Amino acid sequence: MPMVYFFGEAAAEKRGAEKGGKRMNSIVSFIMALVMLMNVGSAFTGSLESPVFFDVAVETDAAVLEKGFGVLSGGMEVPGISDYVSVAADLLNTLSLRGTAAQNGMQLDVNAKDSNLLSLGFMKDDSGFTIGTTLLGNTRLTLSAETAEQLSAGMESSMGPLMSMFDAAKAVDREKATAALREAVDGVVAKIAEKAGEFESGDFLLEEEFGFTKKAAVDISYQDLVMEILNGFEAYLSHEEFKDLIAAMGENSNPLAEIARLKEEAANMDPDLLFDADVSLYENDEGEQLIVADLHRDAKPDSGISESSDVHMYFGTEFKNTRLGFHVANGDAVPSIFTVSFASADSLTLFMDLQAENGQSFFANAVQTEEVVSAVVGFRAQGIFLRVLVDALPATDGVSSWTAELLLDDENNEALHLLKVSGSSGKGGALTLFDSAEDVETVAVETLLSGGEDAQNTQSALMFSLLSNGMAALTNLIAALPEGTASFLQQLMMSGS
Repeated sequence: MPMVYFFGEAAAEKRGAEKGGKRMNSIVSFIMALVMLMNVGSAFTGSLESPVFFDVAVETDAAVLEKGFGVLSGGMEVPGISDYVSVAADLLNTLSLRGTAAQNGMQLDVNAKDSNLLSLGFMKDDSGFTIGTTLLGNTRLTLSAETAEQLSAGMESSMGPLMSMFDAAKAVDREKATAALREAVDGVVAKIAEKAGEFESGDFLLEEEFGFTKKAAVDISYQDLVMEILNGFEAYLSHEEFKDLIAAMGENSNPLAEIARLKEEAANMDPDLLFDADVSLYENDEGEQLIVADLHRDAKPDSGISESSDVHMYFGTEFKNTRLGFHVANGDAVPSIFTVSFASADSLTLFMDLQAENGQSFFANAVQTEEVVSAVVGFRAQGIFLRVLVDALPATDGVSSWTAELLLDDENNEALHLLKVSGSSGKGGALTLFDSAEDVETVAVETLLSGGEDAQNTQSALMFSLLSNGMAALTNLIAALPEGTASFLQQLMMSGS
């Protein structure tokens, strides 16, 4: 179909041949983007045993969003910001996403309330791939298995190591990995305990929550302490469960090689860099043991150490939980903290509060049980306190659900609930985009990119379909929006036409 019919003869004459060429480049770029999405998606669906689905929706309030913008901008006034924030809020509240994945394909649906705006996806079989999107109407793109393999080979040259590492990490058994960490920690504690003196009895409360009845001083140097800890990390990562993951990381990112380097540094450490070590062994009535180490190093300006440093660490077992903790502070600065405790792969508590020299900090707190995962991740900087609260809820009738809420403190330190994202997932779903239809047409991607008059004509037809279906999707979106936002967008479109 000649380009002149896309927007009418007058519009075509105004834009000329150069614009037409740009449109052809646009449709080719769009199709290649679909192909790349297909290629990435197929890497994740091949291992699925049955179809799965997920849904995502957003809730927000324009007034709260606008107030949050004021906090983030330091109170700066922006003309017309209320209109734009209101539009953004209405769009977020209106749109939702549904995804379906199966061993033979994937589909994503963008919906506005109860109306589908657009869908895209792919299906695969022995002959290759079929790619579809409502933006191309009833036209389906086909890609031969041979071409798909060539594209995959090209992706593997850049993404191959990352995908291999992802697959290897996914294959790690969480229970075995957890048991390996517990074994490594207990091994380090046992080695250090060999250097402990006589126990004294008493009631010892550590970290305001860990109870022990015995305490012994440990005669160990800072270098030997560091070496034992590194040996523990080495033993953990050398476990059979991590063999494939370590191999997938490659020589340049091999953590075992890095541990070997650190061990060599520890063995030959400059005396001025050494810490004074005060180490104790604690034991409870169950025979569980915990190592506590307090390390201190004075400032040594002549050696380039401008501030004193203090490190408080502990590791071991208490009340059937393996516990690890590190507190690090330089000079009078607020300490950075990292703690984790776990009883199994499904029972874990983690806390971290990492301080930067510029006063910024990053923190996270997560609790996982066999049924629920709750977490908060946040950032502090220049009076701004931004955080995300995540809750994963128990599965009901085979469907798991979760929420993620973005919060920002205002000038009165009261939390602004900027937006809430809700999602669910479970087994089931169908690739409805590929339900049979009599008027479906197929276009081979290889032919489309081959050049020549036929390819250009096909590109023109696809570009027309993309524009007309895209305009239909936009019209349906506007119809689903509140009246004020719909009018604002229509005026915006008319002013830019």
